[in-house]
Amino acid sequence: MTQANQKIFLVSGMHFTVPGRPLRAFTTLEKAQFYALELANLLREWVELPLATDPKRWDKAAETARRKRALDLELEHVSFLEDDPELDGWVEITQVELDSDEPARPAPTNCPSNHWNDGNDICADCGESLQ
Repeated sequence: MTQANQKIFLVSGMHFTVPGRPLRAFTTLEKAQFYALELANLLREWVELPLATDPKRWDKAAETARRKRALDLELEHVSFLEDDPELDGWVEITQVELDSDEPARPAPTNCPSNHWNDGNDICADCGESLQ
């Protein structure tokens, strides 16, 4: 059996004031960038910036929101947000390469939430049948 290397992209973040840390996995960078942009736009909405539209620039959209947040709080530098997790907001994409002795399986294409098939043809998050 050949070893399969599969890349996944984890998108996580934290809002300035809303508790919780979303974490979602994607099989393509493009899908991860779209979700990262959604999270960045939540930060932008909070600090009253226009919504960004370019998924490839999700990181700039989030950073602009962080800078505006620091300015609104009259902080000297955006890094001061990091001193207080209740003030900070961030978005990140982490690429993870998975090694497996099993052949790679394609990602589901009919799950409405784009969630991953955990091996039983049922979406691990929403329970939808992927057959």
